[in-house]
Amino acid sequence: MAIAINNFPVSRVGRRNMAPVYRRRRAVVSLVLALLAVTISFARLDTSAAVDQPAAANLATPKYVVAEPGDTLWAIARRIAPNSNITDVVDQLILMNGDLITPGQLVRIP
Repeated sequence: MAIAINNFPVSRVGRRNMAPVYRRRRAVVSLVLALLAVTISFARLDTSAAVDQPAAANLATPKYVVAEPGDTLWAIARRIAPNSNITDVVDQLILMNGDLITPGQLVRIP
């Protein structure tokens, strides 16, 4: 009866060191979780700030001037913006109020 003895070297592929692979996987997972946590915290900070502060549209109240007898849009524009380009102010007044005003009318100003 013969006994067979295997003298072949064991392959290194089957027994390679897996520690670097596990360390790399842990590092990638840790990095992804950290980025996710930072993203969520910034999102929570952004929404809480939006809830606490009222919108700019709510803060702006319309301004009016009462039209007096003999007033024109040009006269009102000179009164409300003496240092501005009067033509631009009159154009804004026309857009906001129309081109005709009457005494006692509330003329909305920009």
